[in-house]
Order: sequence, then structure tokens, then C-alpha cells
Amino acid sequence: MKTYALTVILLFCAGVSADVLATVNDEVLTWDDLLEQAGGIEALRYMGITTESAASQILDAWVKERLVVSGARSTGILNRPEVQKAVQEAIDRILIEAFLEDLLEGIEVSRLEVENYLDIWRDSYSLEYKVRHILLDSGVLAASVRSRFAAGESFESLAVAFSSCPSSREGGNLGWIRRGMTGSGFMETVCSLEPGQLSDVVETTAGYHLIQVLDVRNLAAPPTASQLFQIAGEEILGSRREKAVVELLASLRAQHTVVTYPQRLLNRL
Repeated sequence: MKTYALTVILLFCAGVSADVLATVNDEVLTWDDLLEQAGGIEALRYMGITTESAASQILDAWVKERLVVSGARSTGILNRPEVQKAVQEAIDRILIEAFLEDLLEGIEVSRLEVENYLDIWRDSYSLEYKVRHILLDSGVLAASVRSRFAAGESFESLAVAFSSCPSSREGGNLGWIRRGMTGSGFMETVCSLEPGQLSDVVETTAGYHLIQVLDVRNLAAPPTASQLFQIAGEEILGSRREKAVVELLASLRAQHTVVTYPQRLLNRL
């Protein structure tokens, strides 16, 4: 009992919290830190840490990592150009993910909205569509390509010549697609077309599309009621998030001076 009391007094005097699990110089690993790294209490328990030896191994793994990091820093490795570049790329990825997460966090879809959407599009969820498309980065170019198709040029040749989608190698052919496989804006256009009909220019976050439905058939296994509701909800949510990102990019672009030189790129290839 005296030993236990002495230990508590020493910890208190040293200012070490009971939540602190390990230290390396001024760096501290707390219980909350470990929970976050492990992915939660259930994940930590799944590791089967039932003995002091097993607990020591977990903490020692963190200590080894921090020792290596400390050793790396002491060599000045952070000043190497390739390391600085990799660090900046990692920071950029984290910033993008956090920024977009904040943007999309409040976007939701109500049950009523899904039900109203299904009142209009329910039948399309029991069908699949054989589709081809041409993807372009300019609405003006898309309109021009559409005019060339109307004048008699083949869809396949126009897709090979102008589409930026990998499907261009197949004449724009996407094969058989169904609801939930692409954005709702793209699929709503698909579901509105008759076989053989070419769409007007359709804008999505990917660019500007010309879409043609070649055939339509019933799904061998139509979605259940719960699956139908889930797919429709995800489509609506995805569409709203897509719209939010498009509006954000338009706003950011308006605040900056942006110049691109595509011809210079082509000259290098």
C-alpha cells in the first residue's frame, strides 16, 4: 500500500497524467491518442491485449516509430527537396479532404425527398441501358460535335477524335449501365432518351456529355424496395454534393487568375 501511495505521489509531483501511456522526450502518447490511432475501443480490444507484455509491445511500437522520426529529423532529412515535396503533397491531400468534408458535412436528403423522386423515376430502376457517350471539356465544343453528328458523321469516329473518356477507344461505348452506377444527372438523361436518340449537351462535374442510348432491357433481378430507396437516396445525395463542389470550384476560380496552355502540352506529347 505504501509503495502504491508513493507511486501516485511521484506521478502527481512529476505532472504525469494517468492518461499518459508513453513518452519520448517531450512527445506524449495518451489513451485518447491510442484510441484514435487504433480506430476506437472495439478495434483496440480486438487486438487481444490481455497481458502486461502485450500492452508493452503495443506501446513499444509507438516508441520505436517516434525514435525513428526523431532520428530522421536530426539528420536534416526534411531539407531534402524530394522529402519536402512529399510532405507538401501529403499536406495538400489532407487539406483537400478536410476542406471538402467541411463543405459536404451538412448536405442531407430527407425520406420525403427520396419518395418524391421515386414517384417520378421508379420504373427506371428496373431497367438497364446500353449507352455510349462523348465527353468533352467545353460546352461549345460539345455543341459543335453534336452538329457534326447531326450532319452525318459517325458517333464512333467523333468519340475517337474528341472524347476525353477512356471509352473513346471503344467508340464511346459504356456497355450496359443501371441506376446507381453513375451520377443522377447523367442517368436522368439516359432514362429520358429513346433508343437511338442523341441527348442535348449534358454538363456534370466530369465535363460535357453527348449521350446516346442504344438499347433498353429489364433487369434480371430488380432491386427490392429497401434497395430501391437506398440507391435513390445515394443518387440524390451524390447529385447535391456534386453540385456543391461545382459551385465551390466556380467560386474559387472567379477569385483567382487561372491560365492554361493545352497546346503547349500537346506539343510535348
